[in-house]
Amino acid sequence: MSGAPSPSCGARRMVETSAHLIDHVIPAVPVRQWVLSFPWSLRLLFARQPNTLSQCLAVIIRAIETDLILRAGRTRACGAQTGVVTLVQRFGSALNLNIHLHMIALDGVYTIGKSGKVKFHRVKAPNQTELRTLLNRVIQRVVRKLEKEGLLIPDPEQPWLDLNFHEPMDTVSAASTEASDRRYRIAIGPHSGSRTLTLHDPMFIRTGKPAKALTADRDGFSLNAAVSSQPYQRDRLERL
Repeated sequence: MSGAPSPSCGARRMVETSAHLIDHVIPAVPVRQWVLSFPWSLRLLFARQPNTLSQCLAVIIRAIETDLILRAGRTRACGAQTGVVTLVQRFGSALNLNIHLHMIALDGVYTIGKSGKVKFHRVKAPNQTELRTLLNRVIQRVVRKLEKEGLLIPDPEQPWLDLNFHEPMDTVSAASTEASDRRYRIAIGPHSGSRTLTLHDPMFIRTGKPAKALTADRDGFSLNAAVSSQPYQRDRLERL
């Protein structure tokens, strides 16, 4: 008789996955965690269409890789490479729909010299300007990808997400995202009459809250890079 996996099974798989990453995947170099959150409307879209999230993840990872390569003073043309492991988290602490990404990335890049020797080039933590630049690049590439797939409709003032609710689960998901933040709203404009959600919403601008360290926010997107691990902190990395 089969059923849903128990919490103990889930915990065991998490421990096994962590041990595998530490023992066989992530080398003994500095590592940084990048956490990327999306606007509520995109969280709903990604919940409905996981393949769309996978496609966007590819351009997000490439943007982070490019950032690391450039900050290391290298180029892709010279063969510089890094590595990223991504875990998709689907829920918030209140079990609300909150799809966001936890990415473990090497804090630097590898190059191969003429002699065939591999060298690691460490980078410093990004400053606030570099972090904002990277977030802008991520947003630009995600928007471009969604427009190409016909999921975002270009508009002179803002892009629109064209979402038509057909299944009961869609309504439940929408209620879950809305319950998490009452600033969520349905857009009006050239496409009024269809169930459309705005990507850009001025209500997403955070005011009256202290800025988080190594965090950039824009239009409901949030990118955090405050947590890192040194080569000798393997236990810390495994817990992360």
